[in-house]
Amino acid sequence: MAQLRTRWVQTVTMLTLLVAAVGCDDAKTSRDATSSLDGGGTTPDATTDGATAGTSDSTSNATSDAQTKPASAAKNVSDLSYEFKGLWATPLADYHEAATKAAEGKPFSQAIRDLVPFDHKLFIGYGDASLQSAGGPPVAMRAFTDPESAKTTDEFTSSDGQISRFRRIDAELWVSGESPVEGGLLGNLYRRKVAGKWLKQRTVQSALHVHDVARHDGALWAVGSGATAKQRQAGDVYAHLWHSADDGATVQSVSQSWNHGVGDARFVELLPTSAGLLAFGYKVNEKSKLTELPHVVVARTKSGDWTEEPLAPTHPLKSVMVLGCWPTGQGAGVVTGVDILKKPQKLEAWLVAGDGATPLGLAGNAVVDVHVEGDEVVVLGRAGDAWPSTKQGNTWQVRVWRSSNLKNWTKLLDFQSGDDVTAIAWWRGDLYIGSEFGQVWRATGAWPR
Repeated sequence: MAQLRTRWVQTVTMLTLLVAAVGCDDAKTSRDATSSLDGGGTTPDATTDGATAGTSDSTSNATSDAQTKPASAAKNVSDLSYEFKGLWATPLADYHEAATKAAEGKPFSQAIRDLVPFDHKLFIGYGDASLQSAGGPPVAMRAFTDPESAKTTDEFTSSDGQISRFRRIDAELWVSGESPVEGGLLGNLYRRKVAGKWLKQRTVQSALHVHDVARHDGALWAVGSGATAKQRQAGDVYAHLWHSADDGATVQSVSQSWNHGVGDARFVELLPTSAGLLAFGYKVNEKSKLTELPHVVVARTKSGDWTEEPLAPTHPLKSVMVLGCWPTGQGAGVVTGVDILKKPQKLEAWLVAGDGATPLGLAGNAVVDVHVEGDEVVVLGRAGDAWPSTKQGNTWQVRVWRSSNLKNWTKLLDFQSGDDVTAIAWWRGDLYIGSEFGQVWRATGAWPR
């Protein structure tokens, strides 16, 4: 699903400045249903995750099955072994052409920002919010429909210039509108049911950007940045936490964190946990230097009211510039980011459960994207965890792992690439990997012989 680097292809330069700035200055620190919605099943918690890299640890399939059964019949990632085949599709050529005209020579994101299977299709996140002021093209809800032809269909044209992530929530696919092309300071939420059509809800009040959406404790939540017209004229921007009790038909702001009249303030990531809803964000000054990490946790009181508190000073993520969140079910999730107080700085990943967080167990590697399929988790990453991330020579060493308990990891792929990777998904028995230049690569699945 939504991936780390897909979320910061556009903003990696800014985030590098943020972390570098904190290294110099004394900065202040203050999904979801995860079952398969593409016809797959679930697998019990595995105890054999130490299998040989690149091979399956499933022993339930006879050799005769391997010769006759298609990979698309697999219900679990662990049923198959995988072979990297390289380029499969280039689904964004038309967008790149339109964006190139709007950019007028300036760089823009060409990346596959997300890959998510839903309702037998594979949806693609893409776009660049920075092109909004230049009249850049809005993005479509675009999806692959057939792994044999690699053709795409545009189900619906959004009113936003960037889609960084899709969230699968309670058997629906949700999108938060990051860069609305319409005026009026109203943000968008989009949703689609299985076998249904896209519904646009332009209901997020005073929104400049809506970065994420999640369900927690029966309510829908969204985060981003916003301001009234008067506040915006004065240079005031607020990190916003929005709440909806009716699935986005009406949305109210329940928490705001001020930028003190300079720079920017945003909440950008949501993670529902058993201890509460975590909202991660940042504040920067007019030079894009980090001034605060306004992370909060939202939970119900005994009286049934909602309460919002700053993340505890002892929480392991208190000083982490969070770059990605992926709910994994059972009130837990994976978080990636950079601890701004550590030296040397690293791009790290944590398993968040309850009111704590522990290292994910892939030390020495950078987690780029996480895909949840039933009870299994697939991680796309790169060798090396230094921040900022750099190539090893002229290539990236790309790695893919899977786990059914988030403790023991089986390596599925390990290959070199001249282009960086941005997103991963398991769809109809194969692994699909997005790249920074809008390509989709495929690793085909096969039953073990």
